[in-house]
Amino acid sequence: MRHAIVITLVLLAIIAAGCQVQKQELQQQADAIVEFRTYGGFTPPEFARQELRVEKGLLTYTIFDRSGNQVSQSQATITDKEYQAVIKAFADARFMTLSDRYGEGQIVTDAGTAEISYSNGTASKSVKVEPYVEEAMPKNLQDINRLMLQLIAKATEMPAGEAEKTAERWIENAPTYRFDGYGLRLLDHKQLESYPVQHVLTYEFTSSHAGYGNRQGKVLAQALTRHEIVVRLSGGRIASAILDGKWDEMRQQKTG
Repeated sequence: MRHAIVITLVLLAIIAAGCQVQKQELQQQADAIVEFRTYGGFTPPEFARQELRVEKGLLTYTIFDRSGNQVSQSQATITDKEYQAVIKAFADARFMTLSDRYGEGQIVTDAGTAEISYSNGTASKSVKVEPYVEEAMPKNLQDINRLMLQLIAKATEMPAGEAEKTAERWIENAPTYRFDGYGLRLLDHKQLESYPVQHVLTYEFTSSHAGYGNRQGKVLAQALTRHEIVVRLSGGRIASAILDGKWDEMRQQKTG
């Protein structure tokens, strides 16, 4: 009888210990933070560094220019189920056992660098991939990389209607249209399968005079001129705006 009681007590202790470990693991998961950074390589100056932060309930995607200034930031909520799926993906990939660096010795023209880090409150791990190409990563790290790109797409997702409103507000306040433009009309709207998601919108409008930009103070002849402008939004912000295929409305200069 006494022997049975001892065994029972030992079993209860083991169960209690297991519950405590499980509770600690759940707490660690609830506190886990994932960060994904890309930089270097051939990128526009305004997209020099891109960072994704994943924490319980929130995705934050931030873009910095070459001077380190924040260009834009997008946020999206993440459900507890989605968050736990991210944690599970890192566990399944045995992320903590990966090497610190991948890609050393490989030369890929214009490829940048990626850094993926994971911290759960009691342990942390960072992995750098340089050059940042899938071929430089093992299969399990490729899976993590694809997940990060999917989360960036979620963080920067913009409904079609909102993208059109953003583009139209920008065009109406840009120098050329603001000076003498009217009759803005959407011709085409494409959403590219890219990371971050990009919207390419084509509009037409008419100006009362020839030329581009703010022509205040110039001698201008009346000449109704039809324009076509292609606006590209990336990460919820205007990335480029080209008028008639030859005028950069963002930089106020000829293209090329």
